[in-house]
Amino acid sequence: MGPEDSTVLSNQGLCEGNCILSWNFKVIFMGLVLGLALSRVGRNSEALICYDRAIRVEPNNSTAYVNKGSILCSLGEYEEAIRSFDRAVELNPDSAVAFGNKGKTKRRIMVSRSPLKFPNKQ
Repeated sequence: MGPEDSTVLSNQGLCEGNCILSWNFKVIFMGLVLGLALSRVGRNSEALICYDRAIRVEPNNSTAYVNKGSILCSLGEYEEAIRSFDRAVELNPDSAVAFGNKGKTKRRIMVSRSPLKFPNKQ
């Protein structure tokens, strides 16, 4: 099968010819991959921009909301992180990662508001 015979589905319908992936898919995928790479090296503000861009292109992508929530939590933006995890759960009610991260974020909120200081676990 040559490139002239390739036909793949995209989110805009059928894409004929040399089209491998739809433009939207490429933007979302690159946003998620680049966001993850940036977060791994501590560039969380830039990672957040990548996830926001992916969400703007595909507002129903639960993975982007989970990743965005994780970054927001690491930046101490707990309430906004909870909203992001809630949106991820709305989109994918089976997302154990979204539920787990939401629970961890709620715990961080409780600890940050507590007058007691808990020792770090070693």
